[in-house]
Amino acid sequence: MRPIKRLPKSIAEYAMTLTEARNEGASHALEILLFVLVDKYGWDTDQLKTLMTRVGDQALAITEGYITPKDITKVLREEYGITV
Repeated sequence: MRPIKRLPKSIAEYAMTLTEARNEGASHALEILLFVLVDKYGWDTDQLKTLMTRVGDQALAITEGYITPKDITKVLREEYGITV
C-alpha cells in the first residue's frame, strides 16, 4: 500500500484517491487469486484467460444491472458456504 504523501485538497480529490486505492486493492486481490491458480493448481495461460473473460462478463452483468454484488455474495454464502 502506498503511503499518502499529503492531504487531499478537496472532497473530489479525496474521492479520486479513495477510488484509486480501491482499484489497486481489487487488482492485487485478483493477482493473488491468479497466482494461486497457477502456482498451486497448475492452471495454464488459456485457463487464466478464460477465467478473466468470465470475470469481465460478470462485471458487465453488474454494470448493466442483471446482477448485483450482493446477489453474488448471497449465492457464494448460501450455495457454496463461502464468505469473503
